[in-house]
Amino acid sequence: FSREDLAEAISAGDLFVVFQPILDLTTLVPVGAEALVRWRHPLRGIVPPGLFVGLAESSGLVYGMTEQVLTQALAFASRPEYSWNGKPLALSVNLATAALIEGDPTRLIMSLLAASGVAPGRLVVEVTESVMQAERTRVLEIVSRLRLRGVELSIDDFGTGTSSLERLDQFP
Repeated sequence: FSREDLAEAISAGDLFVVFQPILDLTTLVPVGAEALVRWRHPLRGIVPPGLFVGLAESSGLVYGMTEQVLTQALAFASRPEYSWNGKPLALSVNLATAALIEGDPTRLIMSLLAASGVAPGRLVVEVTESVMQAERTRVLEIVSRLRLRGVELSIDDFGTGTSSLERLDQFP
């Protein structure tokens, strides 16, 4: 895919989210869902994220993609039926490294939360271990601001890279 293909998909609204349930493993009760991006391509059908997220990051399109994913996911999470036995469920969203470094993700996330009516404590922003190594000061500043505003944080795929409990202790 080219940058132009992906830019067109973003502007046309061809990216959409699917949800993977998150269960409490002791009770098997749903506690939330993770929003995962997909691309509805007119010729190739449904395109998985592994084939276009890297392109979005390297071509400066990741911020627009992130905004679209968050908007769709939060719209879904704001619905009354996004609950279990009357308790609203959490929503996890992956934030790409480039999305954390470019622009103002804190302002974007807080604005979208306010517009959707979803409480910040229901949003879990997932960052990968590689994010913690890239532009460490900037990333720490952003995740700290999110945490101070009530957004939950999670390290996606913890233990698959160069993680350690010492490094885990350094992040909010």
